[in-house]
Amino acid sequence: MPAFTFTHASGYVFRRCALGFLCAEGISDLDAKAQFDALNQKDSQLVRSRFGVWLEGKPYDKYHHGWPNNPENKLCHVFKWEKRHKPQRLYGFKCHPKPNTDKGFVLCVLAYFGTKDDTTDYSILDRLNELRQDLSVIAAISVEYPEYGGKSKWKI
Repeated sequence: MPAFTFTHASGYVFRRCALGFLCAEGISDLDAKAQFDALNQKDSQLVRSRFGVWLEGKPYDKYHHGWPNNPENKLCHVFKWEKRHKPQRLYGFKCHPKPNTDKGFVLCVLAYFGTKDDTTDYSILDRLNELRQDLSVIAAISVEYPEYGGKSKWKI
């Protein structure tokens, strides 16, 4: 079983929402952080500006969006930009890691990088939904947000 880690995106103050990256040793396609860290300064600033728009709670489909009308994927989210006319994407999922102290707080956990041709790759969204429910992923996020893991539903 891979050991997942969660780290916040640096350089931001988080109040009502936050974002960060999910990583795991040995899972090469869990590459959002590596791809983000490898961006040149110009592209990094562009993507960070997209992050800022989301963190401010501003909807702007050209920069980021979810799939609110698709029940299976309503917690998935994507940040978008172009490089040499090729659409670039950072895919993640949203969760509420402070269910007791701040129910409205939203965390976007970025996991995958991809390029887009004509249509959305729904296999990425399927993998995000699997990650979102994985107990090892929840445990990794709980390091930063202890109440996210909550109490076990199982009684011994």
